[in-house]
Amino acid sequence: MSVSVALRGKPGVSEKLRARILARAEELGYRPDPVASELMSMVRAQQRAKGVETIAFINTFAEPALFARIPGLIDFLHGAQARAVDYGYHVEQFDAGQRGLSGRRLAEILKARGVRGLLVGPRWRTEPDIDFPWKDFSVMLVGESKYGPNLHRVCNHQMHSCTTLLTALVARGYRRIGLALVKEDEVNHGYGYLLGLEQFRLSAPNEVQVETWLYQDYDEGAFSQWVSDRGLDAVVSLPVQPGELVPQLRTATGEAVGYANLNVVVGSKYSGINQFAPEIGAVAVDMLRSLLLSGERGMAPRPHIVLVEGMWVDGETTRGI
Repeated sequence: MSVSVALRGKPGVSEKLRARILARAEELGYRPDPVASELMSMVRAQQRAKGVETIAFINTFAEPALFARIPGLIDFLHGAQARAVDYGYHVEQFDAGQRGLSGRRLAEILKARGVRGLLVGPRWRTEPDIDFPWKDFSVMLVGESKYGPNLHRVCNHQMHSCTTLLTALVARGYRRIGLALVKEDEVNHGYGYLLGLEQFRLSAPNEVQVETWLYQDYDEGAFSQWVSDRGLDAVVSLPVQPGELVPQLRTATGEAVGYANLNVVVGSKYSGINQFAPEIGAVAVDMLRSLLLSGERGMAPRPHIVLVEGMWVDGETTRGI
């Protein structure tokens, strides 16, 4: 196994041992056989199919029950579960934030259950990275664009989402737009939405103005004053708190202020971006399956990051075209 991992350039062996193996392979004139490699992948897949193997979806929230209550997040899990069935796997949620449960202890439980593959869900605000022995598992990060350990990940293309949303608002006649975001979220996610705003500004019509408000704690009064002082005719946010208030606000001409959300869930009344969270979960399973078949475990020196684009959807909170 060590030779196989080293020859395929996968994590799991020390650099010293990898160098020894590669040097010896070079002396022997070794070259990989692509047909044999494909056959081995098929054998591994057939072995897994003989029994339903569990993939652990790690809920990292300090308050585990909160995960299911935040719109869109539980869809990561549901999308992963649906795709896993196609491959003969079963995805089960494990709560890392349970009282008295350390990351090390959770790893012991998973090993005892025969779990080899992990899907790690997103964090909530300032929660720290979980202390976990990543080297013992094949791991995919779901819904996070930035995380402490070097893990492969799948998430929404936040820059594209923000640019797409702002372009849609302009097409609907909005000219003074406000972007209200939680500062902490932007820091944790590498300023993805703000980067999208900067990209939008490069090609936006001169008469279009976008104001930003990065806040720590939502204050309805301060928010209303900001909309009024800036003369905004539309507001964008990720948290849904402004969603109920904004349509009650009026522009100088008496028209309702438009509202769009950067993560609209199916069935919502809000206009905005559908991030396709179930698809993100499904793609994470696709990638995790390839890690399991190849035997790759632990952190990656150069993580692969897959960005899934969102799409604008019309709701009740903006004009039509």
